[in-house]
Amino acid sequence: MKTILFLLLFSTALVNAVFAQEVTYSETIKEDNRNMNFEILGNFNGKYIIYKNVQHKHRLTLYDRSMKVLEDIKLNFISDKTFNVDFITYPDYFLLIYQFQKGNNIYCNAAKIDGTGHIVGSEIGLDTTKISFWADNKIYFLTNSEDKQKILLYRMLRKNDSFTLSTTLFNAALVKLAKTSQVFDYNERRETYGDLEVDNEGTYYYIKETSRNRNDYTNQLQFFYHKQHADSTFTTSIPLHDHFVDDVKLKIDNLNRRLFINAFSYKRSAGPVEGLFTVVIDKENFSESQRALNLFDDSLRTKLTDRSDWRTAFDNFYIRNIVLKKDSGILVNMEQYFTQNRGYNNSAFNRGYYYDPFPYSYGTPGYYRFQRSYYDYYGSNNYRTGRDVLYNYSDLLIFNFTKDLKLKWNNIINKKQNDVETDNFLSYATLNMGSEIHYLFVDKNKQVISDFALQQDGFIKRYATIKSGEVGYTFMPRLLKQVSARQVIVPCQFRNYIAFAKIDFSMNP
Repeated sequence: MKTILFLLLFSTALVNAVFAQEVTYSETIKEDNRNMNFEILGNFNGKYIIYKNVQHKHRLTLYDRSMKVLEDIKLNFISDKTFNVDFITYPDYFLLIYQFQKGNNIYCNAAKIDGTGHIVGSEIGLDTTKISFWADNKIYFLTNSEDKQKILLYRMLRKNDSFTLSTTLFNAALVKLAKTSQVFDYNERRETYGDLEVDNEGTYYYIKETSRNRNDYTNQLQFFYHKQHADSTFTTSIPLHDHFVDDVKLKIDNLNRRLFINAFSYKRSAGPVEGLFTVVIDKENFSESQRALNLFDDSLRTKLTDRSDWRTAFDNFYIRNIVLKKDSGILVNMEQYFTQNRGYNNSAFNRGYYYDPFPYSYGTPGYYRFQRSYYDYYGSNNYRTGRDVLYNYSDLLIFNFTKDLKLKWNNIINKKQNDVETDNFLSYATLNMGSEIHYLFVDKNKQVISDFALQQDGFIKRYATIKSGEVGYTFMPRLLKQVSARQVIVPCQFRNYIAFAKIDFSMNP
């Protein structure tokens, strides 16, 4: 264990005070190699718990406030055939939901783990499904409400030109509340179904996108919702008025009882991005209450590219997340991303390559997989084998919209990141400190974290960089976890091992 206290003084043009961050490293454990899957679960009564999976061996490592190992607990109840693990955390415990295969059967089980890392009671069987020999075994997906009192387990089985969506709703104690099963017509070349989202009342939602062909942008949108005790699912169309959309994101506003749908808008299917399309759905009657098309102006486009064709400046941007504001407006964070195949034509893949990370595979017939969210911690930490792929993550864009969906301001955080073999060190993470939102990322030097803070007026304040302080430790900030108001745990690599660093921002003003 190493503790380093950095006292960094910036010029008064950037920072008007002396700031310090305390960085505390965990010891490296020989089993924790760089191919380890892990998830930082959080702070449980002063103990930091991290789940680890190396070669089908599942463990929980408990660290104290000094990042010393308190206990390393083997999860022997998890089968060696387990291929996916999800977590839902609460103040004093967490739920571990895992999927495994026995023969042609897929099981989804759960266990309650207390703040000491030990199982409470016995495992709970949530669902089981029989699949064919060639079928994809990753069929269950999990989401929970904002207050974590509703948990939705769902799966989708596709057969020929139809699919079956099955859902089971649980409460926080994993007591079954409702179960649904529906059959829909499905054209896999033209239709895409978004992830299911569930609100605090147990109503779940999803979006259906329809295009003219597989490589075209969406020209039809449908919004689906199913109340907890309803017998059927209801749908409403969202007119696009001869426009096209892409990168559709759904956000639930539980406090104000509404939903936001955001997407990039296009005037024509092969044209550049024209702006951000936003629709607000009122949860009282599940109908559209507001809509807006905020066009991206030319001056902003020219700031984002040095290419002569500045009209295409937004073509590699993706909506990362939507932040709900207290004044009923929203913040929309976007990031520029593309990949290049250096072994062939060195050109960026089209948007569809990234937008649908689980494309239909003719080698695994029978199941349609939902597109997944941007960050999926379980499995995202593996090093890729495609050494010819160059990953590029560049500028961040932040848009502030009022409750009337009018643009109040926008700002840019410039960065330029690229790497081969893996993108674990790229992109960014946010740290919400109430009065400001910090954007943390590494640039050229992976041993230094840049820290930019968004103020309430839209001003970007640059804080002192966070340095490793130890030769060989490189940060992976996009996979960090905020564990208190001013503390985060960041995974880092030391040689061929994964370690963890606790960064304390409490000395910042």
